[in-house]
Amino acid sequence: MQAVDALFVQGMRDTLVSLNHAWHGYRFLSQLGGDVRLLTHQHGHILPAPFSTNAALGSIACGGVDTIETIRAWMDAKLRGNAQVLAQIPEVCISLDDDGGVRLDQVPRGGAAVVSIPPTAVTSANSDLANGPVFVPLAAPIRGENFVLAGIPTASLKITSDLPGTAGVAFVAVGVKYGDAAPYPVDHQVRALRSDREHVDIELRGVGERLHDGGQVGVLIYGDFSEFEPEGQPVNFLANAFTIEGEVSLPVFSR
Repeated sequence: MQAVDALFVQGMRDTLVSLNHAWHGYRFLSQLGGDVRLLTHQHGHILPAPFSTNAALGSIACGGVDTIETIRAWMDAKLRGNAQVLAQIPEVCISLDDDGGVRLDQVPRGGAAVVSIPPTAVTSANSDLANGPVFVPLAAPIRGENFVLAGIPTASLKITSDLPGTAGVAFVAVGVKYGDAAPYPVDHQVRALRSDREHVDIELRGVGERLHDGGQVGVLIYGDFSEFEPEGQPVNFLANAFTIEGEVSLPVFSR
């Protein structure tokens, strides 16, 4: 195939199209030899309240890199030949919040920060709208203010249904917890995993978050998540029950 230049612009909090989709497109086109960049921001497709626990949408910038200005500069370079503006466009920029982003040479996949999940029973009662998820953190909290969580988490998980004849569904997210506050899913990114399929070296949804001293980073496991169900569908306590175990590798690094 012919090399193609491309600028991917992706919302970190998009619940319809995740960072993973943009990253796979970025990786494929990069292998063809084109000039390929990836820029993310805090916008995207979300369900508004009260249909979702997702917060309001944020900025369309990656730190100091404005998305609209970057698109304009890219078009000037590729269509008008104004190549000098390309120097201001990073290879990869992952948005961490409304004000900050991290510039990278590539999107991190997995990492040395590994969450070990012992056999854990979860049911529909562990809902984002009711009792909350099971939270399994890293062995130690974050120390200092120079760490970020940015990239594609990977996982190897075993999920077993606890209801005979019925597949269980685990809703899995990367979460952060501070003090006595409830843990929250980073960028509201949640992946549904069925018990009747293998999950070896799979990807969880990509995330970006600046971490603060004392924060606990880990894995959130839901038995029921509102955005995955049709509006108005009743939730039966026995509708979903499973046991999950395994490991999740997180892209946590100092920056």
